Amino acid sequence: MRASAEVVGPAYSPEFDLACGCKGLAVALSGASHGSSEVAARACGAGSARGWPVGRKVRSVWDVLVDVVVPSFNHAEFVGECLESVFSQTAGTFSLVVVDDGSTDGSPGVIRDVLGRHPETEVEFIEQRNSGLCRVLNDRLTAGGGKYFCMLGSDDVWLPTKLERQIELMEDRPEVAACFADSWVIDDQGRRLYRSSSRYPYRGGRIFEDLLLMRFCPSSPTSLFRRDVLMEVGGFNEARSILEDQDMWLRVTRRHEVAYLPEPLASWRVHGRNTSTVRVAELLRDERASVEGLLREDPELEVFRRRIEARLLAREAAVDYNHLDLRAARAKAMKALRASPADELARRIALRSVIGRKPLGLLRKMSGAARRCRASRGDSEARVYRRS
Repeated sequence: MRASAEVVGPAYSPEFDLACGCKGLAVALSGASHGSSEVAARACGAGSARGWPVGRKVRSVWDVLVDVVVPSFNHAEFVGECLESVFSQTAGTFSLVVVDDGSTDGSPGVIRDVLGRHPETEVEFIEQRNSGLCRVLNDRLTAGGGKYFCMLGSDDVWLPTKLERQIELMEDRPEVAACFADSWVIDDQGRRLYRSSSRYPYRGGRIFEDLLLMRFCPSSPTSLFRRDVLMEVGGFNEARSILEDQDMWLRVTRRHEVAYLPEPLASWRVHGRNTSTVRVAELLRDERASVEGLLREDPELEVFRRRIEARLLAREAAVDYNHLDLRAARAKAMKALRASPADELARRIALRSVIGRKPLGLLRKMSGAARRCRASRGDSEARVYRRS
């Protein structure tokens, strides 16, 4: 239940739509292609029958309407940068809804400050008390009228061309149901650490098996879905408390092809309060529930059961290993290997839990020292060569 809701920004007026130039026609045409007279009416300045606030950003004639939801919880130091990255998009007409789910760190005040700096854009800001993200997403999915739908965590950041590049691709490829891209992984200071693609074998096409076997999951801040596809698969699963996006990707890719852009279009932030860090048990529970639900629904997937179980056990073993519980890590890794001897993660955890963390740390230090020594020797040889 919503504790409060408010609209930040100017009241809608035809004059505001006229100031947007030729975009209204482009949105009307894109809305008409999906049989949505309501979208077309909004784009042409007729307003919304549901009072839906629309933020208008005009950069090209092919702009289409995107529903954007930003869920926020205790990210006061990050949410401002997150929202500014939405307002800085080079293309895309978006409906922005910001939902604060009971923050206690002053996040609502930061959100109001940022929205107040963008009076030209109309945004719905909702404050609620732990009502759950999936319910809000489904409410927005039902009430919205955008052609595309996405969400952005309040600690993550979009790059300026995120919507432009993805909308352009999906407008050119109507056969794909969703799109994702590479992303930067950044720290709490915004420093880039590495690209997600350096750790995961991202690809497009029919990727259901990759997701089912947990080889990778699309980077959450880069996801963009066709709204009608989300409605087709039943919306977001409200039984999931954390992995709502992974659960959705599984159900979408079971039926549809998706696209991948091999360029970073967002930054995913790692810090001490990431959900994947502080709510590990719930994350693993959601992960298991999602894949086991699919196995129950579709008997054809039974051939994957042993490999799925092995990967789930291996991921649990990795958590135990990181918490220095080597005995539990070793037991789960060995159980995973009995289910699927080829599981690479299980093999790594089994080996590391047998050797122990201290010897591995010494080996890493010795390896690093050797690399530095070789680099120093090579640099010295280069200096001698230059002097000669």
